[in-house]
Amino acid sequence: MKSIFTKFSILAIIFLITTAAQAQFGLRGGINFATISTSDESVDLKNTIGYHLGLVYEADLTNNLTFRPGLIYTLKGTKVEFEDNSTTTNNNYFEIPLDFHLKFGDPDDNRLGIYAGPYVAFLISGDTDGGDVSVTYRDTDFGLNAGITYDIYNFTLGLNYGSSINNVADDANFGDLEVQNRVLSAFGLFIF
Repeated sequence: MKSIFTKFSILAIIFLITTAAQAQFGLRGGINFATISTSDESVDLKNTIGYHLGLVYEADLTNNLTFRPGLIYTLKGTKVEFEDNSTTTNNNYFEIPLDFHLKFGDPDDNRLGIYAGPYVAFLISGDTDGGDVSVTYRDTDFGLNAGITYDIYNFTLGLNYGSSINNVADDANFGDLEVQNRVLSAFGLFIF
């Protein structure tokens, strides 16, 4: 995993240096409505409310197309209800989204946009009402993001949906159970 992360970091730095003339940094923050999906349909899963905060780097590829990688601290998890009990799992990740953003309209005006791209997220910690559960989850989550934005000068409002494409559950603890993160986010982004 460290080898993949190192190679990715080197490629990202090269890309950032080559596009620095047409790029800007930004600060992104928002609220998450997170849950997991599972192959066990007998479990009643509910959304948890969390947040995300991080930096993005917006590089203009054309007047209407940008590449927006970032480094986001994000809270994912779920609330599990069974019989008369419930427990909440909070998993903390550093997520690296690699989004391509298509914007409609004149670059000097407020405008609507859509985006999509892959992400990789690295588990920092995991806890539940009963204690640490990080060992029950894999260290890495791969997924896809898609969303819609509205730019108002240097400020952007957006909605994002992110979904794992891999099983984030550790097979040693969950057996054949498939678990994926699902997160709907509302966010604000300030480009400076």
